[in-house]
Amino acid sequence: MFAAAPILSFARTNSVAFVPRRNLFLTNTAIPVQQLQVDFGDGRGYQTANWNQVISTVYTSAGQKRVKVKITFAYTIAPQESWFDFNVLSVVAAARGTTASSDFERPFPGDATHSGGIACVIFGNAAGVKHSQLTKPFIISEGYNLYDIAPELRKCNNPNNDIDEFFKKIDVNFLTAGTGTFRTNLLNAGYDIVYIDNAKGSDDITRNAQLFEAVVRWVNLNKVGGTASGQQNVVMGQSMGGLVSRYGLAEMTKRGNDNPHTRLLVLHDSPQRGAYNPVGVQSLGRSFDVPFLFGNSLADLNGQVRATVRVLNQPATQQLSILNAFNGRGTIQANTFIPNTYQPMIAFSGRPPYDIVAVSNGSQCGRSQNTPVGVTITESALALLLPIPYVGLAGVTGDFASYGLPAYGQQATVSRVSLRLEYRIRIGYCPICVTIPIRFNLLRESAPSPANTLPYETLPGGSTNPYQQAGSCADGFDFGSLNGIYAAYFRTKLYNGDLCFVPSYSALDVPTVTPATAFAKYVNNVTDNSSLPRVDRYIAQENVNNSGTLFNTAHISFTPRNSEWIYNEMQRPFNGDINPVACQANPECIPFPATPTIAGNNVFCLNGNSTNTYTVPNQPAGTTINWTATTTAGTVTPAAYTGPSYALTVNSASAGTVTIQAMVTKGTCTVATIQRRVTLGPQFRLLADRTQLCTVYLTVVAPGYDNLVLNTNSNGDQPVVDGSRIPVQYENRQVVATLTGRNTCTGQNSTVSATYTLPTSANCALRVISASTAAAAPTTKMFPNPAGNYVDVHVDRAEAEDALLAAATSSTAFTVRIYDTYGQLRQEQQSQSRPDLRLSTAALPAGLYVVTILRDGRVLAHQQLQIAR
Repeated sequence: MFAAAPILSFARTNSVAFVPRRNLFLTNTAIPVQQLQVDFGDGRGYQTANWNQVISTVYTSAGQKRVKVKITFAYTIAPQESWFDFNVLSVVAAARGTTASSDFERPFPGDATHSGGIACVIFGNAAGVKHSQLTKPFIISEGYNLYDIAPELRKCNNPNNDIDEFFKKIDVNFLTAGTGTFRTNLLNAGYDIVYIDNAKGSDDITRNAQLFEAVVRWVNLNKVGGTASGQQNVVMGQSMGGLVSRYGLAEMTKRGNDNPHTRLLVLHDSPQRGAYNPVGVQSLGRSFDVPFLFGNSLADLNGQVRATVRVLNQPATQQLSILNAFNGRGTIQANTFIPNTYQPMIAFSGRPPYDIVAVSNGSQCGRSQNTPVGVTITESALALLLPIPYVGLAGVTGDFASYGLPAYGQQATVSRVSLRLEYRIRIGYCPICVTIPIRFNLLRESAPSPANTLPYETLPGGSTNPYQQAGSCADGFDFGSLNGIYAAYFRTKLYNGDLCFVPSYSALDVPTVTPATAFAKYVNNVTDNSSLPRVDRYIAQENVNNSGTLFNTAHISFTPRNSEWIYNEMQRPFNGDINPVACQANPECIPFPATPTIAGNNVFCLNGNSTNTYTVPNQPAGTTINWTATTTAGTVTPAAYTGPSYALTVNSASAGTVTIQAMVTKGTCTVATIQRRVTLGPQFRLLADRTQLCTVYLTVVAPGYDNLVLNTNSNGDQPVVDGSRIPVQYENRQVVATLTGRNTCTGQNSTVSATYTLPTSANCALRVISASTAAAAPTTKMFPNPAGNYVDVHVDRAEAEDALLAAATSSTAFTVRIYDTYGQLRQEQQSQSRPDLRLSTAALPAGLYVVTILRDGRVLAHQQLQIAR
């Protein structure tokens, strides 16, 4: 008997090579081998092969190939032939065009430290002339790759992470018009692309880090000038590649004698704190692998399910997952690799000798995915029929589902499996017969969610779509058998929507995250998270479709803005150390915990020079405030100042106002521009508005006064505050009001009176509004509620607000905001005239929300809104 088999059962491209190793030839005969031949099934027939030498072919198509091996002995024994099937996964074009077609490839055979791989090189240009030697290396560490360990999933949307895929992804125009694509700019700037293609893309991260280090050493040895006078490397780690490269660079640096000669590491949507693989899907996959009949499991019915279980068992899968499920009954454990192995390695007492910058594909405003909490991710059904002659029918049916995590603090089922066996036994002869059903539960499993777990599927971050990711495997069915006993079908439906895969906090390496900060903002290198990212500079995703519906983009996608931002970071030694694109795409949010304000006294006393100090509460770390002030009377000193607090002096002046502006910046980016109008000298006024039936609205305007008391001929004395708006209803035709208060600048009391006459046509009954009722905020009207795709918002007496407060406030604009149950801002709109507007709710998931109406930072009304679909 003669048998031959390959080490691998597939090739990634149509270029296939075998090496018949003499030490792998095992025999029980002493008769020498005369000839060894291989027929690749490519139409050339048998080709002579030699021990320990490469024999190769280039197939013209992908798919399954039958390879034959023939061995001829020197005498006596007839030629022996064996064959095996071999899969060619893709065809690579021979000419360089839209595909990369590497200028050359350097193999790195596996050894005891790593599983091997290939470094694919594409040379850049110098003054239009292509390099012939590595000169300006740009090393890319590829992301997690299933292609080698789950070829059953290749017909799904599971492309190989090779250099051709990378070259396609970077063929994206920059945000600045007319500046070209990321790909052309890289090559024209002279960058030599070195793409590391891991032989095992799901191997232990520390092992693939050893391969990365080997490639870096090879680059440093072969580039122009080496590590003495050559250009330092730029490294980009995509997804898992960010952990691989960051670990490898740190390990090389800490050795002390293994200089990586690298100036910049770019982390591209890399899960520095872990990626989220839905635990419901994991638990369901584990349940499918439980034997239940004839020693078989449900995974044995479907090759893709079997491959999915294999993926769950890979080292990198468990090292990357924030949570790992180990069965279908709720044994879910938190990641241990990142806190115990990875983070200690990448930590430095100071800072590493290279810059680290990070890109997140998650919303810079901390906006969640457009996915409801607890979403149904998968639903599956199985049927198996076993006919029993002359007796009846035995049927196996099952239904299975996985769900997203519930809201924080709640618990719910994240996966369930139900498999039933039903016998239908006929007694008698039909049509006169009786059918008796007998049912048995073969398999029942369910997994509860872990306690106090963030609803990871909904978090802001680089997203994945289960339906799109499955490609041709979505909504499909497959056939299988159990030990050859009849046939079964297995059908699965997948959620067609975005789930968070790499949370923004993970992509930016934020050490501490709470339910409150999981939705933090990351704008222009500024965050409202008290736990700061552990990178030098970062960028997150802006609203990319200008309709307020797409804030999170697909995991490791290149957009015009982040592509140009990465390129500018790579060019910092050559572009004056600037990155203006960080400030482009004007952010739709400001990285403060609340609407930014200027804090300080609201009045300058006019008794000589008067000084007040102003600050911006919750100023983000690392930002600078540039202050300016202008006045309608007198002068201000200083008129401009830079610092966290502004001590402003107003020289003697008459009544008027001072406008203070605080511009918060980070580097070259403006984070926020805030203004506040402050009164010069205490003002003391009582304003009366038009009537509504028999009502007079009195507004107190008294900045710089305290101990305010209002007296009317209907209500009597009552304490009020500056800004109070009091309705007075009375049967008389005239209302007389007197306001008293203490001037805080002089300590003297003042009095002001107002008289207002009601319309003579009004027929008013005697009625007095109490002080508590009088001071109530205007009432809000919303329709429809529950809302569908829109809601109309109106505030009663909006016109009165405009008339009474225009002189006392800095703006007549109203702001309407919609918050979700986590307190995250989901929608905002402003009306310059009155809060009578329509808000789109089409992009918001069904649920409860709170609508808040504000004016000059003052809340006028709150109301609950329900959105139904």
